[in-house]
Amino acid sequence: MPEPDQSDQLRIGNPERERAVTLLNDAMANGYLDVHEFDERVQATYTVTTRGELRTVLRGLPTADQLFSPSAAVATTPTSAAPQPIPIGWKTVQRTGAWDVAPWAQITGSVGTADLDFRQAVFHSHEIIIDIQISWSTVKLRVPGNVRVLHEQLVLSGMSSMKEKGDAPSDFGGQTIILRGSGSASTVIIRRG
Repeated sequence: MPEPDQSDQLRIGNPERERAVTLLNDAMANGYLDVHEFDERVQATYTVTTRGELRTVLRGLPTADQLFSPSAAVATTPTSAAPQPIPIGWKTVQRTGAWDVAPWAQITGSVGTADLDFRQAVFHSHEIIIDIQISWSTVKLRVPGNVRVLHEQLVLSGMSSMKEKGDAPSDFGGQTIILRGSGSASTVIIRRG
């Protein structure tokens, strides 16, 4: 019997979890997982603490060997704060009015909606990172005219769409919201003004 890989005992962080959820999204989009099993595995991804446990979450999937490959991208994340979780599994989560915007948030779940209105929100950082790991869901962002939204790091697959409504920001004096992560069979809507 082969000896267990020593790296299985190494602790994991958010970059490894995000990579795992991206691979789970791809597996579901390609028919290897149904929505229920995808949701169970995503929830498990956020509870495990070691590489070995994370490998177990992807067991049986054709892309499991890509989890810790040298080419796996490690995203830069804010180091000063933990991410603000926004779980949307089977529900709608709304933020409107004068709500506090964390510098880093994570939207996760299946068959849900995140409806975030930033027009009167209180920003504590010039740059806001929103990690997205969703399937069969919708993310709606309503931003003021001077807020820039960058989504080049967001990968949408499996009948997903990105919709931008309103004029492009005319003044970059406001905050920058960076969307990254992945979505499968999902819609992201950015409405300006």
